Amino acid sequence: MLPDLPPTPPEFPPTLTLGQELKRNHVVSGKATLPTLQCFVREADRHGIDPYVLLAVLKTEGGRPGELALNRNGTVDLGPMSVNSVWLPSLAKHYKSSESELRHRLATDGCANVAAAA
Repeated sequence: MLPDLPPTPPEFPPTLTLGQELKRNHVVSGKATLPTLQCFVREADRHGIDPYVLLAVLKTEGGRPGELALNRNGTVDLGPMSVNSVWLPSLAKHYKSSESELRHRLATDGCANVAAAA
């Protein structure tokens, strides 16, 4: 039995100014979806993780749907859970997808992003 969960995922942390954000991040064109509470519960159950741990990762990472955040080391953090692009080769193999397709999906599909992060 899962503990009582909050009715909605936590709000995203305060944002940088628009100028700072544009210098740091790129937003993928097209529609991006937020991860739902059901996504967190499903993936937590699937992997034996406390759902609050996944929600804490979301709050700590501070990514947003559709966001690609460039890191100083040249890697990119994708979407709400900030899945790092260094994981793309192994995730693409696991999901039987191309890296470019997976990169776009992890940036724009909130539930896919949570699944990969879990």
